[in-house]
Amino acid sequence: MCIEKIYGEEGLTTDEISKLIGVSKGTVKKHLDILCSLQEVYSLRKDRKITLYFPNGKPLHTVGKIRLEWPIPGQIGHPIFEITVNLGPSNRKFLHILEKKYTLLDGETPEGAILVPFDYLDEFIDALKQMKDKFKEVEND
Repeated sequence: MCIEKIYGEEGLTTDEISKLIGVSKGTVKKHLDILCSLQEVYSLRKDRKITLYFPNGKPLHTVGKIRLEWPIPGQIGHPIFEITVNLGPSNRKFLHILEKKYTLLDGETPEGAILVPFDYLDEFIDALKQMKDKFKEVEND
């Protein structure tokens, strides 16, 4: 099996996941349904019989991307943020913020991610501004 299949970069079926981890297809499907509801994985129906599952770290249908990175003095493996807009089920837009770090040994590796429904982007930005203002108040005390 090629390395892309092992890591699911081209999507995996429940059969493939079942064989890779040695768990029944029913158990795999149950857990995939939960992960899909939590937006940790995405599913894409290929035809009537085949559904492919993709990890959140490589979102589907990216329609826009911005990359932020800056070195922090004295820190190895500076943070990188990839901010993308992705289309989800029913063409619903999501802001996907993926934090990565870079090291010479491992290259870029994901550290964590969040998904924000585009419908709530203004509220999310307002909450971030409120946090910034509160931090400024604490910093000035």
